[in-house]
Amino acid sequence: GITATVVCSILKTTPCYAVVVGTKGAIFVYAPFPSALSVDGGVKDFYLCLLQTGNKIKDITVPTKLTYACQLEAFREAVRTGKQPITNIDSAVANMALIDKMLKAANVKLKYPEAAKPKV
Repeated sequence: GITATVVCSILKTTPCYAVVVGTKGAIFVYAPFPSALSVDGGVKDFYLCLLQTGNKIKDITVPTKLTYACQLEAFREAVRTGKQPITNIDSAVANMALIDKMLKAANVKLKYPEAAKPKV
C-alpha cells in the first residue's frame, strides 16, 4: 500500500533530494548522500533535513563527511588492519538484487552498448 517515486541521474545539474510524505507530516532531505557545497570560499560537508508536522517545521543540519571520504577511510582501515569492512560482497549482491526488483516493478528496460552488454 506504499507508493514510491524514484528518479536517478548522474547529471550534475539534477538536484539531489528525498521527500517522504505521510498523513501526519513530511520529511525533506536535501542531499541524502552527503555532498559538499562551496560556502564563503571554502568547502563544507553537510546533511540537511527538514521535518514538518502540521504547520511546524524543524531544520536539522548536521556536519558530516563526503560519502567518498567515508568509503576511502573504510578501505584504508580494511587494508591497514585486515578487518572486514561493514559492507561485503553479500551486501553488494543484495543491493543489486533490490535495484533489479525496483527496475522490474517500474517496468524499466535497460539498454546496454554492445561492448558493455552483460554476458549471461
